[in-house]
Amino acid sequence: MHAILKVLNLDYALNEEKPHAPYPIYDYYIERMKKYTPKLEKWEKFDRIAKMIIRYSISFDMRSFFPTEKDNRELSAKELHNSIKAHFRKVFLFDNLINSHYDGISGLGNHIKSLFDMAYELKALGLHVSDEFMVNCLMTSMRENHTKHAQNDKFQTVCKFCKLPN
Repeated sequence: MHAILKVLNLDYALNEEKPHAPYPIYDYYIERMKKYTPKLEKWEKFDRIAKMIIRYSISFDMRSFFPTEKDNRELSAKELHNSIKAHFRKVFLFDNLINSHYDGISGLGNHIKSLFDMAYELKALGLHVSDEFMVNCLMTSMRENHTKHAQNDKFQTVCKFCKLPN
């Protein structure tokens, strides 16, 4: 989406922060307001256009997944864009977590570490992954001959070692 807005030269609101009004206690307040007003108008125009393009590039059924307001104020184009990116990052990580398979070459420790790295990132994005779910992902990601070995007591030690922090 950012690439489309960039090609159309409409990515100003995604790259620039909303201008802040000068405080009236400063010297030269009127001159600063004269500089501020056109900057704000330009930012608001590009923000409105970018939001419209972002919203209409998403299918109607998917629009309900992405909030348009936060704390009773409308999200900017940049906030909306980041919200969509975070959502699809969660989907990508969750899909990789569920469909990950141990290759038998890279080492079981590296495989477990990669699974828990994905879980940590999901937690950072606001999606909690339980320990039981992680054990299930680990068990289903291993081949049958590795799963049989995982039933012994050593596997319980690995699970305790890899437990997600609260």
